[in-house]
Amino acid sequence: MTGSGPLLVCHPGGPGYDGGSLEDLGGLANDRTLVLVDPAGAGGSDSWTEDAYSLARRADDVDDVRKALGVERVDYLGHSGGGFVGICFAARYPAGVGKLVLVGTIARFTDAFRAESGRQTVLSASEPWFPDAHDAHSRRLARDYADDAEFQYLYRKGLPFMFARFGEREQAYVERRPAAMIDRRTLESFNDHIESLDLRPDLPRIEAETLLVNGEHEPQRAGEQELLDGIPNARLAIVEDAGHFPFVEQPERFRATVLPFLSS
Repeated sequence: MTGSGPLLVCHPGGPGYDGGSLEDLGGLANDRTLVLVDPAGAGGSDSWTEDAYSLARRADDVDDVRKALGVERVDYLGHSGGGFVGICFAARYPAGVGKLVLVGTIARFTDAFRAESGRQTVLSASEPWFPDAHDAHSRRLARDYADDAEFQYLYRKGLPFMFARFGEREQAYVERRPAAMIDRRTLESFNDHIESLDLRPDLPRIEAETLLVNGEHEPQRAGEQELLDGIPNARLAIVEDAGHFPFVEQPERFRATVLPFLSS
């Protein structure tokens, strides 16, 4: 845990990142005690098993965190893949969730999402890092790597596409992260089942007041409306001049977006 104030359970994305990847969430730690979850297989968690990536299992793990904290309800923030877990957690344990914040999250991977991802990629074509990043990203998706070290290298090389611009702040964030920044087993297991991911049936079961947060240049924006239509009490906030990591790219704007919602 880090920070001070009311508890906020925070689940990283990837899937396969550890809780430390969220850092102080753009300064939210000044006003909230961040419970930074290390999902199975990542960071300090050694509870990985060889079964397929399971959102239900990870949602149950989050409820175990809630019980360990000794509280009936927790506010929850999930980034990217952590948002998938958040949707499942809020649907399975509606009485256990106070406020729900979903950052860079979609209910399923659609053709509209893929088209938007491609469009955002092309917008970076003039950047000097583009050829190497594009090659690395393509190789990583094709699993064209011999071992974990090569996987990690390709993953890091492709990271610029996740930001609206890969400037000094974004580069510094990547440099701060460990050399093995994402758990390969988790990401591969997730990607093996990505086509069957469809969280739309879970959305109507969410009782928590929900804030959807997307960077202005976030491909996940293609799925905003499905979440807004499906979650009974949801609203949307856009962080300008940001991509998939708004708490890194625009920390002040991110904090000013999320904190009033949590405090209301």
